[in-house]
Amino acid sequence: MQKEPIYKLLKFYDFFETKEPDQFSSPDGMSINVGEVVVVWRFGKIGLVTDSLERLENFLNCFSILLPSSNLERKFYKIFQEIPEEKPDSSFQALEFHEAFWDCECEKDFVHRKDTLLVCPKCNAHQEDQPDSLAHEVADHI
Repeated sequence: MQKEPIYKLLKFYDFFETKEPDQFSSPDGMSINVGEVVVVWRFGKIGLVTDSLERLENFLNCFSILLPSSNLERKFYKIFQEIPEEKPDSSFQALEFHEAFWDCECEKDFVHRKDTLLVCPKCNAHQEDQPDSLAHEVADHI
C-alpha cells in the first residue's frame, strides 16, 4: 500500500504525525498506524483494518461528520460560505389552494366542488385521491 496518498488523506482530516514512525493522531483522539495495512484505533479499540484507501477515506469521512468540533467542519463552512447565495426569483409567488374545490384528471373543466361531486363523471377520478384546486383556477372557473 502506497503511503503518500494515505499521508495526504490524513493531513486533510487534520491528523498529525506522532513521535512514532508511521503513526498518526487526530485532535479527537483517533490514532492510525500505517504499514502494509492501515489500522485505525478509536477509544483504545480497533475501528478499522484495511488495505484500501477508499475504505479508509469513507471511514474518516463518517467520523468527521459525527465530530462537529473538528477543523474539517471549519473547512466545510469556509467552502460553503464561498458559494454565492442564490436569490429567489421575484416573480415567484406561493401557491394558494382552495379547500372547497378539487381537481380531477381532465384536460378541461377539472375544477369541482367538494360538497357536490365525489367522483368525476368523465375521468372517474375520486375526490379523496386528488389535490385541492389552486385558488386562481377556482376564480377562473367560477
